[in-house]
Amino acid sequence: RGLTAAGPRLAYAVTVVGGSNLKAMDFGGKSDPYVKVRCIQVHNNNEGNPSILEVGKTPVCSSTLNPNWSGHPGATFPNIVKEPT
Repeated sequence: RGLTAAGPRLAYAVTVVGGSNLKAMDFGGKSDPYVKVRCIQVHNNNEGNPSILEVGKTPVCSSTLNPNWSGHPGATFPNIVKEPT
């Protein structure tokens, strides 16, 4: 956490662990799931559209309805920064 002239600057870390009982989307009754990580910043005055930051996406877990990214380095997104508004 830092401080700028406009206010606090915050940093977050997100770790995607897994999912369960997802809907089957493939013909074989499975799916190839992944997670897109996005952060939405609503401006303090609630005017205008919120800012959307595309952070990244996890690797695809092939042929499963119960994906597990636990311990996978591609499922952790450190230092997501919220700038002051």
